[in-house]
Amino acid sequence: MKNHHVKVDWYAASANKDSYFARDGVHLVEEGAKVYASLIVEAIKPQQNGDTRSGTTVTVR
Repeated sequence: MKNHHVKVDWYAASANKDSYFARDGVHLVEEGAKVYASLIVEAIKPQQNGDTRSGTTVTVR
């Protein structure tokens, strides 16, 4: 089984995007969760090679 490592820069993607976060400034609201998930999806797309046994590790910064 191959392991793939992908980095996603959530810090940069969420900078000055207060609308992504709940009042506590930590937890995501629906809009932020969708953006977060789409970043991960876009990051792993290039890793897809048809091998369903391959694992991908996403590191969020």
